Formats: sequence, C-alpha cells, structure tokens
Amino acid sequence: MIDVMPIVAGARLRLANSSTAEVVENMHDGQWLMIRYVAAEDEAIVGEEELVHASDIVAVDAT
Repeated sequence: MIDVMPIVAGARLRLANSSTAEVVENMHDGQWLMIRYVAAEDEAIVGEEELVHASDIVAVDAT
C-alpha cells in the first residue's frame, strides 16, 4: 500500500481500475484522498470526484 500522507493536491495517480486521477484534497488520515478522474475506461466518470483509498492506488506519477 502506498503512503498517502506526503501526497499533495494536484498530484496525478494511477489507480487499480486503470484510471488516472488528480488529487483534489488529502484527508491526512493516512488512508483516503479526494480525487478527480482525468482519464478512465468509463468516460462518464471523467471529471467526477470521489474518495479513493490508499489500497486502490497503484502509483503516484511524477509531475
């Protein structure tokens, strides 16, 4: 599992569901981030925001 504590708003994430998301807010609880989808197989969710758990994050992309 990725340590989400140092992840800042604006960081790009690759998720287990093959989506790419941008961090909107770090909840600073060590588990949850508010994200906005920027690319996804299901194009209907692009632009939507939701909470994502650290266990669903595959990688933090370099910015």
